[in-house]
Amino acid sequence: MAIFGADDRVALQSGTDAPPLAAFSQVLARFSDGVVTQGSGVMIGPASLLTAAHAIYHPDHGGWAEQVQVVPGRLGSIKPYGVFEAVSLSTPSPWRVPGALSYEILKYDYGVVTLGSAIGYVTGWLDYGYNQTGTGLLLGKELLNIGYPADLGGNSLYFDTGTVDRVADEIMYFTDDLDIMPGQSGSPVIYDNKGVDVILGVVSHQLISPDENGVLGLSESSVNAIQGWVSQEGSEPIQIELNPQYQAIDIALATQVVRLIEVIYDQQPGYTLLTDFKNQSTEMGLARFADSLVAAESALSVDAVLASTVTVNAGITGDAAQIAYDYLMAELMADPTHRGEVILKASTLLSALSEDSVFGDFAVVFNAEVVNSLAYSVIATNTDYRAVAASSVIGWLSSEAALDAAVSLTGVVDEIASVDLNSYI
Repeated sequence: MAIFGADDRVALQSGTDAPPLAAFSQVLARFSDGVVTQGSGVMIGPASLLTAAHAIYHPDHGGWAEQVQVVPGRLGSIKPYGVFEAVSLSTPSPWRVPGALSYEILKYDYGVVTLGSAIGYVTGWLDYGYNQTGTGLLLGKELLNIGYPADLGGNSLYFDTGTVDRVADEIMYFTDDLDIMPGQSGSPVIYDNKGVDVILGVVSHQLISPDENGVLGLSESSVNAIQGWVSQEGSEPIQIELNPQYQAIDIALATQVVRLIEVIYDQQPGYTLLTDFKNQSTEMGLARFADSLVAAESALSVDAVLASTVTVNAGITGDAAQIAYDYLMAELMADPTHRGEVILKASTLLSALSEDSVFGDFAVVFNAEVVNSLAYSVIATNTDYRAVAASSVIGWLSSEAALDAAVSLTGVVDEIASVDLNSYI
């Protein structure tokens, strides 16, 4: 991969905590030989992420990745939606044929990661497609790339644009712009189709000589394969940039309601209950709704019980639990007529403490559970409320730091003939 002249990649400073930028994700993969790779991807459905095939299946590292984690909208140390585990991986079968020649497999360097949570309903997702008359008509067209370059830390989004200089088979080549480096593998290239962003390709490879950055252009066959994998998660065919169900909900209000339910009931509300609670919050105001919710629970009429329940349901343990309990008791005593509002404010405060030395780890887990609850509860068919253990929501978050360390310390370049299929570690 190459930088042409001055590095034109621009860092995104904000906006990754909301669509459409939230759909762009960091991808971390652990292989059976211990190698950990870092790449990029983008949400293309409620639980489907598009990336490069070699980001999740690499013959030199034992084939399929044993574990893949996706971090939507990551911005440095900030993970606005938490970390999500893959439950299945998909690549074209020709990509996995032992001993296949490089020129035969390049057009199959795409794959889909299916997540255990429908986070796309919160992050949004992008449309994808192909030019029915062939990728050759994209010559001279400007395309946008957004991904996580490893040479710039690997943990923040950067974007760049470039014009297609030549096309061979299904590969688009850039010879003087669209700067790409390891870590951006799997990131999309996007075309502005009359105001609608459409993914037309995936960052794939580089040629050793001459210096060119190669992007795999999507074709009819690859789009059909991707749609087949996406349909297996039960989502509708992708027709528009963002899911209409997502656009119809007030995500800010829904998030606050879900936080409140999390700390009071330790439950995911489901669509029916979330809709009812949002309507009540709109009618009477969120603070007064919170008061009524707490008042309706006779078991929580004692401040000590309420403070203890909220602390436990928020997942706070150890010395931090006593600090949280004491804080809640003081706030409840100071405002005894607005006990629900006190809890609402406390849940909002916890959500903002992901970098705090005392509550940071608890805030990360809490936020991930809230997002997972949202992803479940905004789907109209999920009518039941349910309890979900933290481990099934966020996987092994404690190991994510080890993943980051491995990404920064390890460098591996894998070559197939003249093509550098870097593992983007």
